[in-house]
Amino acid sequence: QSLKPHVCRLVVHQHGSQVLQRFLGRMRAPHNQFIFDSLMGRAHFVASDRHGCCVLKRCLQVGSEQQTQKLVAQIVAHTLSLAQDPFGNYVIQSIVETKVPAYISDVLDQLRTHIVQCSRQKFSSNVIEKCLALANPQEFASMVNELFQPEDVQVLLLDRYGNYVLQRAMETAPRRHAKPLIDLVRQHLWTSPYSRRIQGCISRLAQKDQ
Repeated sequence: QSLKPHVCRLVVHQHGSQVLQRFLGRMRAPHNQFIFDSLMGRAHFVASDRHGCCVLKRCLQVGSEQQTQKLVAQIVAHTLSLAQDPFGNYVIQSIVETKVPAYISDVLDQLRTHIVQCSRQKFSSNVIEKCLALANPQEFASMVNELFQPEDVQVLLLDRYGNYVLQRAMETAPRRHAKPLIDLVRQHLWTSPYSRRIQGCISRLAQKDQ
């Protein structure tokens, strides 16, 4: 009861956030409900805070299904901005890491048509890589369709973050679908300053097929 009036202040405080995380680790619903209630309506602001993002990640780990559903719904509505945020991107990745199909689908719905843009940004490129690794086959195919347009492949091959996204897509793709992706990358590989790194990825994939 003594914590309840101060959650909003504690969640963004270096030491206060540690107290909340410890409490969440020890107390389950309904005893931790006051923390979730305090975050409602401001979760997307808390997600972009250095300390607040850690509390939100803990909430996602220990919350009940009902608690996390409400929290995720508020955060996912701001996926595009949070994915590009130095701290918010970790919260979006944590949502994807829950492996709840509905959550992953909601995140990807927000990122649709922005996949290439996010692949070229330091923080959101990590979100894209996480989604590629955990999306279902249909969602993966949709992401690849955005990423592997010839003009976008050329741009991503030149990009310091985008080249990693292309590598992750080739590594994650089912074998029968990987070859067309690899062939398209090879067509433009000579233009990339990261060609040696990307060729190494392609060579490793070829060795796995042998």
